[in-house]
Amino acid sequence: MAKYVGKASSDAAVGVRISGSNYTVQNLIVEHAPDNGIQIKGKTAGNNKVSNCIVCYNNDAGLQITAGAYKNTIEVIYSYRNCDVYTRGGNADGFTPKLGAGTGNTFTCCYAWDNSDDGWDSFDKAGDVTPDITYTNCAVWNNGNPDVFTGKYDFDHKKALDENLHLVQLIKAKDASFASNYAKRKFSLPSGNFIQTDAGTVSLSAWAGSSFDGNPNGFKLGSVNSKSSVTRSLSYCLAFDEAKKGFDNNNSSVTGYFNHCVAFDNGYNYYIQPLSIKGWTSVQGFSGKSADKLPSGRSVVTPASGNQSSIRKSVESTKNTIIANCQANEISGKTAFNIY
Repeated sequence: MAKYVGKASSDAAVGVRISGSNYTVQNLIVEHAPDNGIQIKGKTAGNNKVSNCIVCYNNDAGLQITAGAYKNTIEVIYSYRNCDVYTRGGNADGFTPKLGAGTGNTFTCCYAWDNSDDGWDSFDKAGDVTPDITYTNCAVWNNGNPDVFTGKYDFDHKKALDENLHLVQLIKAKDASFASNYAKRKFSLPSGNFIQTDAGTVSLSAWAGSSFDGNPNGFKLGSVNSKSSVTRSLSYCLAFDEAKKGFDNNNSSVTGYFNHCVAFDNGYNYYIQPLSIKGWTSVQGFSGKSADKLPSGRSVVTPASGNQSSIRKSVESTKNTIIANCQANEISGKTAFNIY
């Protein structure tokens, strides 16, 4: 892995690739792959099942479905702390069913957090769209946050230094006292230009600031090329603590189905104004920093203040359980956010 940090990666370096049909991949931890952790690619890649896996610390997206891959069932996947250092965090989403993924791909009980780019990204190119995606019982939080990868986020939350992070490994190589100072509750990043990127050699302050290319969004539902013939169906999905948008149309005008979704503490909880809505049941949100952007005639239910506190408490407890299990390399099966 070390030889890929500071260099461009490619499909040749994914951790697990599925290019055929009717395969089952389960009970794996895929980490430190030089590109995607798991990739399902090609028009011959259909009716596969990937379940009960952790994908983390990879150099691109945790799990990608692309180039015509169809009817793949993705369930109980934990995708976190994937980051592409060389391309300044702009590629490593938690999940990427995009760039012409085929029909019938589904995600159930999948979770994305602390990735350098979005939680989910289904970006489409012109003439090569992903026709439909179904998300059920999925959750996102704190994606696109550069402080995760310098160690500052964990420091501020009084957590141990995560030495699996590739950027932290570069920092330690530059400053031999960084880890020991961190343990003494002293946080100081080395100066100078030493991070190799596609934009040249940059400083840490630039990588985590003006040069950072990650997007702090949760569910990114398409692109300007994703029109109303494209569908996105979300049931019992949760987005919180995303700095920009919890649910994001990303300039798309897809047809959306939203059933029992919850968003809170995002920049925008719901930024989906151009969508054509065909299903809208019990959509809740609160404490967004900016007002929701919604299609005409649609509204979001704001829970009573007491219920908001209960939701936050329940979500925090479940989130902490998920993170603790993953840090212990325990693949614990389905972990439900019981807030709906």
